[in-house]
Amino acid sequence: MNVPRVNIAYHQLLFEYYNVPQFMYDRLLEASSIGQFFNAEIRNAYPCNPI
Repeated sequence: MNVPRVNIAYHQLLFEYYNVPQFMYDRLLEASSIGQFFNAEIRNAYPCNPI
């Protein structure tokens, strides 16, 4: 199951990420550092658009 959209604010810009699996979203919310987790696991792994 995928989360429909994940919105991430990055350097004062807002991006919408698509096709992020639910388990990855859950891991993001549980991460001790959301920024480090985002950079390592989501940023370049899933399609996104600025919004």
